[in-house]
Amino acid sequence: MEEIKNLFTRDNITLIIALIGCLGTIITGINNYFANRQNLYFRILGHLVPTGAAIILYIMFENKSRLPVSITGISVIYNGVPYRCQEVPVKVYETTTRRNRTEILSHHEYFSMSIPISLPGLGGTSGYAYFEAPEEIFQPDTTHLTFRVSTNRGKVIEKILPLGPLLD
Repeated sequence: MEEIKNLFTRDNITLIIALIGCLGTIITGINNYFANRQNLYFRILGHLVPTGAAIILYIMFENKSRLPVSITGISVIYNGVPYRCQEVPVKVYETTTRRNRTEILSHHEYFSMSIPISLPGLGGTSGYAYFEAPEEIFQPDTTHLTFRVSTNRGKVIEKILPLGPLLD
């Protein structure tokens, strides 16, 4: 009994409380690192091949981090040469206009995404990206392309992705 009483001294209790606090700080730091690290997911939902040396991709971006991220550049890599997407929105797709004599019933124009693309924490977006490059890159039999996505958080993501179905 006396030995147990000697164990519960003021110094030993202070040491135990300090160790518990240190362990809690380490666990919180590790948890914050994994919750807030950059975790950007993207994939190609479909593509259009207009006339000329270009391709239009319908891309989905998903920010799986709790912190916001901005996409500052999207490139297609071919033989080590990056071809950037248009940063200023351009008209990429237009539906046929339906009319009722003089009245327009339906008409839609779709524009490419403007760069930078801002994604809130745990948010996402999708849209068209327009790439101009030599014709040998965007052959009709091309099924995969290498993409490089740059962000404001310093990480460059490079992936080989399938182009997805041809959109009409």
